Amino acid sequence: MSQEQIPNWDRPAADHPIALEFPATIAVIGGGPIGMEATLYGRFLGYEVTLFEQGEVADNVRQWQHAPMWTPFQYLHSRLGRLAITTQNPKHVFPELQCEQTGEQWLRNYLLPLAETDLVAKSLRTQHRVLSVSRCHYSKQQAVPIESRWQDGFVVVWQDADGSEHRDTFDFVLDASGTFHQQQPWGVGGSPAEGETPLRIARSHDPERRDALHFVAPDFAANPSRWKDSRILVLGDSPQAAQAATQWTRLVGDGGQLVWAVPQSIGSDGLYPISASDRLPARTRLLNAANELIRKHRRQSLTELVPMERMGCDSNAKIQVVANTNLSTILWDGQQKCFKVGLLQWFDVNWDTVPDDFEEPDDVAVMWEFDHVVVALGHRVDEGLTRELIVPRCPQTEAMDSLLKPLLAHRGDRLDFEFTDPCWTRTPEGRFFVLGAKSFGRHPNYFHRLGLQQIRDAFRWIVGRANLDLEQTLQI
Repeated sequence: MSQEQIPNWDRPAADHPIALEFPATIAVIGGGPIGMEATLYGRFLGYEVTLFEQGEVADNVRQWQHAPMWTPFQYLHSRLGRLAITTQNPKHVFPELQCEQTGEQWLRNYLLPLAETDLVAKSLRTQHRVLSVSRCHYSKQQAVPIESRWQDGFVVVWQDADGSEHRDTFDFVLDASGTFHQQQPWGVGGSPAEGETPLRIARSHDPERRDALHFVAPDFAANPSRWKDSRILVLGDSPQAAQAATQWTRLVGDGGQLVWAVPQSIGSDGLYPISASDRLPARTRLLNAANELIRKHRRQSLTELVPMERMGCDSNAKIQVVANTNLSTILWDGQQKCFKVGLLQWFDVNWDTVPDDFEEPDDVAVMWEFDHVVVALGHRVDEGLTRELIVPRCPQTEAMDSLLKPLLAHRGDRLDFEFTDPCWTRTPEGRFFVLGAKSFGRHPNYFHRLGLQQIRDAFRWIVGRANLDLEQTLQI
């Protein structure tokens, strides 16, 4: 069912078809920042909320907690969360609003105290992995009146820490499971590289491979000597890739070698666009440093790369950047304790400007060995949870259909984006909402403050009050 086929109620009202009498039940999937904020909002309004988290609370933030964040504290918390924490612990001290945070500081100053508040803690179910969400009675392909589907409940199937499966029913479901756990494939064109799939599986239970294969920028400052003589490959064009490359350059010092493989073309000014009016100084510093590193150390072809054993006094070979490059192969050598990596480079061709007898350049392939590989290609949506629900997404960006037009119409920084219409949060399923980074799909520059606005709008539909906004009405 397309978004246009949904009955077009412009604003939620008390007689809205999805508004239910208390005590309605809500399942929130994902115990990250947005999942906890949504749980708090629902509990504050009196709903019975169950928060499912497959690991520990804020697990994703814990993985990159050593890294600095772009946004200051003012964009990383809600007034409702602040009230809940100070009610629980009046002596809790929050950072200044303009204070830049690391992931660890965000955890310590806000996320973990939020998880310990009564309203969140009593709803939180850690080590509860949600396997699927479906309607209680109607499968995806059944042709039934839309009102019948909207009034039907949901079945949430989940797995406990022992692997046993359970199922519960809920009136509403808020999917805040994010995209962090779903890495984009590493090969050309978005396909898996040879050896990638078994390596992902082996990494989960092999400490050696887990210590050598990274999905976030490693904590180079924790043990600089560990990296000093290592050969490191950074693969990606995301801000995480920029962070890994620039931090290695700044913290590791002499010794070792870094190759940065960027899976797209690079312009003369670098890879990352810079805005002179950027309101986030941390972002400007990072992207400027990354672009400077690219301009200084770029190699035109994989054939120009110099391996560490032949580096000699060539200081420019310490860091080497190559564009249009992905992995063709990645294999773990257990005896040598290193990766054998096939790099594949292709070349952009503007077919409108080349002569008729132009011959397309051949791809370039090389095999190298690396002690560490950092994969920072970004993330994509895992649609497995909701395969039996009608949740339309843009086929290119994987953003929610309801968000596509507003996102494309907004030409500025996502930091300035505002949710101005509650319709942007809804799906054809009526009482199922996708919140946070997952709703944006592969669109860049999602910010926590946008997820907070989505929570507000979702509960406007759930409660049936178009002007509901606890952030504005609470006296704090």
